[in-house]
Amino acid sequence: MGRMTTLKNVEIERKFLLDNIPSWIKANSHIRIEQAYLMVSPNKEIRLRKEGSKRILTIKNGKGLIREEFETELHKSEFDELWNSVRKNFSIVKTRYFIFENGKTIDVDVFSGPLLGLAVVEVEFNSKKEAEGFKLPYWFGKEVTFEEKYKDKNLWISINKTRGVRKNFSVDKSIIDIALRAFDSNKNPKH
Repeated sequence: MGRMTTLKNVEIERKFLLDNIPSWIKANSHIRIEQAYLMVSPNKEIRLRKEGSKRILTIKNGKGLIREEFETELHKSEFDELWNSVRKNFSIVKTRYFIFENGKTIDVDVFSGPLLGLAVVEVEFNSKKEAEGFKLPYWFGKEVTFEEKYKDKNLWISINKTRGVRKNFSVDKSIIDIALRAFDSNKNPKH
């Protein structure tokens, strides 16, 4: 099975709270996600994610509505080596439901563990104009796209403060180097 590298370049995404989860959402397809971070700063993050059977390394740069995003799927052994460097911390655990509405895939993340009770909606777009013109479904809550405390990296920091994790967190530089080498070795852009 081949590995996928996405050189997405930009992620244009709006995020909303979901105060009341409509009962019909849980009837949609879904996947369990567990994630932790190798590095977090105000404008950059390096994330590890277990998404079903996939093991993914993601690098994001920027803040707000439009950010750079690059991701690659890792072999289990590569992923496990990196995951071991952060496993002493809590990971974010959530169930992602996939909703198809208004021609878009809408991701509904329902958190568990230390973030139990939090649910958010994320919608990705192809352009800033499309994002700004998106007609919000009635069941969306308050928009939090520009509220940094609702970014997953900051939620992860908040549940790990007692373990010494702070806003400018990074595992040992040698682990970051391993992650970046794994990312570079897995680049396989398709033309």
